[in-house]
Amino acid sequence: MTDAEFNALMEIAKKKMTPEEAMDVFVGAGILDEKGNFREPYTILESYFVRRVPPKS
Repeated sequence: MTDAEFNALMEIAKKKMTPEEAMDVFVGAGILDEKGNFREPYTILESYFVRRVPPKS
């Protein structure tokens, strides 16, 4: 992830959004797949997060 991509995500994070909108942002950024699972190299984060948004079916 480039600095520009990181900064763009941080700006998005400052906005109020629904859990579904947040999920879409993480999928679009390549951090999560369509089922809500962390993608490489972010799989290490699985142990730090509690799933609050049900995955898309």
